[in-house]
Amino acid sequence: MRSLPLAALALALAATACQGTARGRRTTRDDAVKGDVAVDANPRRVNPPIEAKRIDPGCIAGTASFRVIWEALHVERQQVLYPRSGKPGVQGITSAPELEVVIVNSSFQGSPEQVKDNRERKPKGGLAKVSDRDMLDLVDSFREAGFYEYAKPTSGIEGLFDSERSRGRITIERDGESVTLLSQRGLGLAEQTREIPAIYSEAKRAIQVLRNRSRLLEVSTARVSGTAPLKPPVEPPTSGMNSR
Repeated sequence: MRSLPLAALALALAATACQGTARGRRTTRDDAVKGDVAVDANPRRVNPPIEAKRIDPGCIAGTASFRVIWEALHVERQQVLYPRSGKPGVQGITSAPELEVVIVNSSFQGSPEQVKDNRERKPKGGLAKVSDRDMLDLVDSFREAGFYEYAKPTSGIEGLFDSERSRGRITIERDGESVTLLSQRGLGLAEQTREIPAIYSEAKRAIQVLRNRSRLLEVSTARVSGTAPLKPPVEPPTSGMNSR
């Protein structure tokens, strides 16, 4: 037998190991190869070719799984129902009565709870997918604006989401951990919470801009159901976290 190059030999050994693991004691001699389809010893059963797994071009190796949620709560929902302008919509966001936006990144790996929650949110708000780079930039801009200085574990404050004082919330879920910035009426009057309304407003706007540029997903099929607009939306004023 002629000696194989090291690389080819390693591949051959790896293939043999995979076959041995998948088939137990059976070896490749038990199978006949017809074309590109492996035929099992049982003539009634045919093993179809293994399709190569698609790699999302937006993925960056080692990036965490992110899900970012903006949700209008009591105050902003009242603005939708009884708008001052006479047109339905959340002030500073959009002319459409959208009350929730969920954004995931290319490396997102949803837990059963997240998948279920996304499915329930689909009729109420847009679910969008962005590249890992865009998500990392978004989260970095939140950090620079002071988001994490005021955000708290979601489980500790979610009981306040139904309060009539609550304006809206922004939640960042990263690899199973969840923190939320909750905006409420009156926070701007206290020294220790004075910055929260401005941070929330800027973060909310950044989420909407990114969402409008991104692919929309259908939760039931996990397929892209739309494309980004041909013309990018107008950027908000370059201030605060959007100045990057």
